[in-house]
Amino acid sequence: MAYQARVAIDRIKFAIKHTEQFARPCDTMREVGLELLDALERLEALDRRFQARSRVANSHRNGSEGSAMAATAATG
Repeated sequence: MAYQARVAIDRIKFAIKHTEQFARPCDTMREVGLELLDALERLEALDRRFQARSRVANSHRNGSEGSAMAATAATG
């Protein structure tokens, strides 16, 4: 999922740059730009939450494995 989110983030950034560079300035294009920027911000926030959850899950998984290994080594 993280990979797809990063691909979408890159594509939205490209679309924002492209519309700013090549589109005629008008209310519709400004609205499109704002919608793209909102989508980008939401997706980046989602990606940050996903990354934080992944780190927490990995640290819990690694911590429990480490304590199990330490207990095995102490009794072995």
